[in-house]
Amino acid sequence: MVKQQTLQLSSLDDVQSELRLFPVDDGTELLLILPALGVSARKYDQLAVALNQHQISVATMELRGIGSSSERAGRKTDFGYAELVEIDCPAAINAAQTQFPNKNLTVFGHSLGGQLGALSLAQSSQRGDPKGKIPKLILSASCSIYYRGWAFPANLSILFFTQFGMLIAKLLGYFPGKQLKFGGREARTVIADWARTARSGKYRLTGSDFDFETALSQLELELLAINYADDAFAPQKATDNLLDKMPKTSVRRTNVTAAQLGAKRADHFSWMKHPAPVAQIISEWLLG
Repeated sequence: MVKQQTLQLSSLDDVQSELRLFPVDDGTELLLILPALGVSARKYDQLAVALNQHQISVATMELRGIGSSSERAGRKTDFGYAELVEIDCPAAINAAQTQFPNKNLTVFGHSLGGQLGALSLAQSSQRGDPKGKIPKLILSASCSIYYRGWAFPANLSILFFTQFGMLIAKLLGYFPGKQLKFGGREARTVIADWARTARSGKYRLTGSDFDFETALSQLELELLAINYADDAFAPQKATDNLLDKMPKTSVRRTNVTAAQLGAKRADHFSWMKHPAPVAQIISEWLLG
């Protein structure tokens, strides 16, 4: 039985969080999991254990403001995509590589985590950071939030809810995700960046002058995109909108059904409770 370990991380702006580690002695592969909006790192423990069965070590980062993070969004505490992409993701990547120097690191992102991973890797690659040259990326239920990725009338619902969420976050000073039953307690600038992408389809991060769209267009790596047949939050067309930003990647697509999961539905979160088939897909892709 694998013993879960914890590594304490401190960001450049002194935010503390945990990196959850699930190491295996054998095997050459390491997966760094980037969570979805409002989802704590602990929620991916079942996936980590399932991946361990394939001799894949796992590290799971905590998103700023969630779970073990020392920071909580509020009127006096704000941050956006820029902090997540330019500070937190590189710190987690660096820590994982340092902890497991002899393993091949692949970034795995669920929903928002997949977008953050793609943006961070694109920026690191563009800047020539040797530690940012990660050859593989996995997107699970991840897509561009651009509202045109959904068919009518769902597209209007996406547009309305994202802009409504931005307004609520501005009025309150934070986004009350638990009360609205979407995400967690999120920073107003995270929601502003999210809402801007929903309107425009472009990644322009508040507080950053980096051209992420160009960097994504030049990103070269192998990419596995996993969709789920009943996922209303990340339909294949919306995933296509994200993949289209990265034309130089080598993409493999797969669509997981409820029957494959052994569950009633294959949606945005249900796969997390039935991770074995997803771990099998990942293992086959990584180990070939």
